[in-house]
Amino acid sequence: MADYTREEVEARLEQYQQELAARQDIEEYEEVIEEIEVEVEVDAEAEEGEAAEAPAEPKAASAVEDAVEDADEAGTDEAGADEEPAEEEEKSSELSDAFFQGADLSGIDLSDIDFLGINLNETNFSRSDLSRARLAEATLEAGVLKGANLSDADLSHATFDRADLSQAVLENANLQGASLKGARLLQAVLERANLRESSFIEAVLGDVNLDEADFSRADFSRADLAGARIQSAELTRAKFNGANLKGVDFTDSKLSMGVFFETDLENANLNRVKIRGAKLRGANLKDARLSRADLTGADLSEAKILNADLSRTKLGGAIMRRTHLEGADLSEADLNIADLTQANLINVVLVGADLGRIKLIDANLKGARLGKALLRRAKLPGADLTGADLSGADLTTADLSGAHMEGADLSRSTLCEASLEGAHLKGSFFLGADMRSCNFAGADLAGAQLAGGKLTRANLSNATLKGASLERADLEHADFSGADLSAANLKGAKLDEALFKKANLENVDFTGAEVGDADFSGARGSVPG
Repeated sequence: MADYTREEVEARLEQYQQELAARQDIEEYEEVIEEIEVEVEVDAEAEEGEAAEAPAEPKAASAVEDAVEDADEAGTDEAGADEEPAEEEEKSSELSDAFFQGADLSGIDLSDIDFLGINLNETNFSRSDLSRARLAEATLEAGVLKGANLSDADLSHATFDRADLSQAVLENANLQGASLKGARLLQAVLERANLRESSFIEAVLGDVNLDEADFSRADFSRADLAGARIQSAELTRAKFNGANLKGVDFTDSKLSMGVFFETDLENANLNRVKIRGAKLRGANLKDARLSRADLTGADLSEAKILNADLSRTKLGGAIMRRTHLEGADLSEADLNIADLTQANLINVVLVGADLGRIKLIDANLKGARLGKALLRRAKLPGADLTGADLSGADLTTADLSGAHMEGADLSRSTLCEASLEGAHLKGSFFLGADMRSCNFAGADLAGAQLAGGKLTRANLSNATLKGASLERADLEHADFSGADLSAANLKGAKLDEALFKKANLENVDFTGAEVGDADFSGARGSVPG
């Protein structure tokens, strides 16, 4: 049973308010006395200076006494005719705001009450109705508010450290600047609450409802929000360093410029969220859903995004160095100018993705699916694309020098002016690909399938094309100088003005080839007549 009734709480708060007012009167009175004394001292000093030239009768002391006497009378009138200032001073020194500390105020209707920012540490408000209550700047450390109704309450700059607010209702509550460090808010409802600049460090908020709440600049470092629902919320510049956000639903929320260092977001729902410029370095996003999310300019370096759904996600300019994306779905994603240096993209789906000017230096894309992806001016030197599907991809002017692309499928792809110098392309497929002016110098294309490909003015000097198929390929003006084409198939190929200087043409099949003005000087093997 509660220690007080509502009437008793209101009476005690009213008494405290009167005591505060009395103390304020005394403080104002003392300030007036100090000001008068300073003014009189200044006047006295001025008169002493004048006395040096024209001696006059001393009046400073009597002036001070008269001024203080007048102030005493004024102060006595304000504080009450029957009360002496000394008595008021004694009362103010004994004034305390801890009269409800540790009290049991559970189950009471305390709605609309102004608690005047008093000390409510360890007070029990379980199941109490505190709707529209004013608890601004109040201290409720280790307080118990389980199941309490705090909807529309003013809790700004209040302290709830280590308090228990489990299952409490805080809809539309104002918690701006409040401290809830280590607090428990399991299954609490904070829909549309104002949590700007509040602190939830190491707080427990499992299964909490924070839909449409404003968390701008709030700090949730090391907090546990597993299973929380935070849809359409404002979390710009919020901090979640080391927080547990497993299974949290952030659908349609704004998390731009947020900080998520080493945060656990496994299986979180981030569909359509705005998280531009956020810092997610080392975060765990395994199995997370980020479809249509906006992560433009975000830092995801060394993050774990395994098997995540990033389809149609905006990642333009994102930093994803050494990021783990194995099995992730990035189909139709925008990765323009993104940096994925040394990233792990094994079996990633990038079908229809925009990878223009992307950096994939030394990245691992084994078995990746990049069909119809846009890779114009992309940088992939040393990248591992073994067995990758790049069919229909646009790799115009892309840099794939030294890349490992054994068994890769580049059928119908566009590689105009791309660089594959020294690339490993053994057994790869280029059927119907457009490789005009492409640089394959020193590349290994042994057993590669280039049938029907356009290789006009392509550079294949010193390349290895053993057993490769170039049937019906357009090789006009192509350079095969010093290349090894032994046992290659050039049936029906167009060779007009192609260069085969010092090339190895042993057992090459030129049946039906259009030789034209091809240059075979210094070539050995099956030189066409």
